[in-house]
Formats: sequence, C-alpha cells, structure tokens
Amino acid sequence: MKHIERIAPERRHGTVFLLCIAEMIGIIAGSVAAASEMNIPSRFFCPFFCGGTLLDVFVNTLIISMIFLAAAFLSGLFAFGQPVGIALMVGMGTVLGISGSIMYSVTEKSDILIAALIILPKAAAFSAVSLLAAREVFRSSSAILGFISGKEHNTADLRLYCIKFIVIAVIFFIISVVDSLMNYIFGNLF
Repeated sequence: MKHIERIAPERRHGTVFLLCIAEMIGIIAGSVAAASEMNIPSRFFCPFFCGGTLLDVFVNTLIISMIFLAAAFLSGLFAFGQPVGIALMVGMGTVLGISGSIMYSVTEKSDILIAALIILPKAAAFSAVSLLAAREVFRSSSAILGFISGKEHNTADLRLYCIKFIVIAVIFFIISVVDSLMNYIFGNLF
C-alpha cells in the first residue's frame, strides 16, 4: 500500500487522455466487429433503420446509457474502480463503433452526410458525458484508495458523488430524447 497514491491534479489530464485512448480502442473494435459481419443484433444499435419505431430508438439509447451509468456509479464506490472505468470506456467506444458501422452499412453511400448528421452529434455527446462519468469514477475511487492507504484523511462526499451522477443521468436522458428526434427528422430522408 505504500506505493499507491491518489491521482494528483497535474495528472488528471493524463487520466482523460487515457480514457480517450480506451474509447478509441473500443470504437475501432466495434467498427471491426460490425464490418466482419459478426452476429450483432443491429435492431438494438440502430433500431430506426432496422424497422424500429421512434420509441424503440429512445428506449434503446436510454438503456445503453443507463447500463453504462449504473456500472460507472457502482465502480466508483470501490477503491479499485479505475480498471472498471477504463473497461467501461472501451465498452462505450465499442457501442459507438458498432452503431456507426451499422448506420454506414444500412444507408447508401450517397446518404453518408445524413448518416453523419445522425451519428456524430450523438457520438460526441455520449463520449463527452461518458468521459465525465469515468473521470468521476477515477476521482472517487482514488479518494477511497487514498483513505484506505492512509495517505488522505478527507474522503469524497457521497452526496456530491450521487448528485453528479444524477446530473449525468439527466444529460443522458436529454441525449436520448434528442437522438430519437434526430432519427425521426433525418430518418425520413433515407
């Protein structure tokens, strides 16, 4: 326990960089998995273009984000939640890679701009909010680890941690609504 420390403020940018790299690895893995035509249930990742309704788009987007958020919240409550945070970012990147690949394969080459209008804002918003959640996992987990190892006497406030994740859940809900509306508006152009 002597060599374990809390992440210093000057190393936080390195944490965000590490999380971005993990997400990029997931995006590449998801794109490769979708391109190799593995048995991926495309209705879950791209419901509107695979015969789903507007409600299916909303529910599927919300389910993916809430599963991610619940796993992030729970992993932040443990001292060794950092590896789980990295795995979650790889998983979120994989979901985004699969979604983008399926969208590209469902649309025609001439409609790639419309597909980009649907996928890119959602992917950017999901990435930003997922990075916020994973960063909170790292902060909370590091604070708990610092407290356990005796290096830090001030633990993270659980109420503040819960409030941060409630705000992130509201943002994910808004993203789900906007994603559904964008699929409805731009989906009619295909």
